[in-house]
Amino acid sequence: MEIKIVTPETYDYFRPLLWQAGAIRKRLCIDVLKWPGRSVLYGMEHDEFDEPDIKACHILVCDDDGKVVGVNRLVPTEYGNYMLKHIWPYLVEKVPLPQSPEIWEQSRFCIDPLLAKEDRGKAIGGLALGGRVFNQSRNIKEIWWMAWPENIRFLGENVDFLGEERDVDGWQSVAGRSFPEAGGLEHLMRKLGPVAIDWGLPEAIPALPRFGERVAA
Repeated sequence: MEIKIVTPETYDYFRPLLWQAGAIRKRLCIDVLKWPGRSVLYGMEHDEFDEPDIKACHILVCDDDGKVVGVNRLVPTEYGNYMLKHIWPYLVEKVPLPQSPEIWEQSRFCIDPLLAKEDRGKAIGGLALGGRVFNQSRNIKEIWWMAWPENIRFLGENVDFLGEERDVDGWQSVAGRSFPEAGGLEHLMRKLGPVAIDWGLPEAIPALPRFGERVAA
């Protein structure tokens, strides 16, 4: 398994893998879950928060053949353009909407529905590991999200709900935030087995212990 951490500086480098990730989003969000009003671009699910000016980053999990099997999108609240602010502000009732480099929004957490059931747990673990590495690299203090109650277990134990459950396009949904834990990388990597973490380009690698991450030439 290999984890790709995609930043705005490496969009072009990872473009073919981002296309695969968009196709996974289409298969899950549109074909399986039947989300209404979603846009499809060249076979990929796409929205305004994928545009370059949003400065989203992506965690991709690839199988041993290099095929993307999982994706998680992370959007900085620093620039004021994110989903909870522009689409679902009514879900956030307890605190003001943030605009900070230390607070990011998670969305489009997707595992390929074509992936064998026995491999999905490892893919989810890969997204968790990639997210933790990324959080440490950016000194992220909070991750905000909108989720269905039955999926809260995937967001960690240290969560805070930001409002009441409400109907969103026919789905009971709730906004919340998670507080990333420091450390724990070695434990996750031992649990997952051999994992390579690829930042794409040398200049994209943050100044932190990399625990054997591999950089593409």
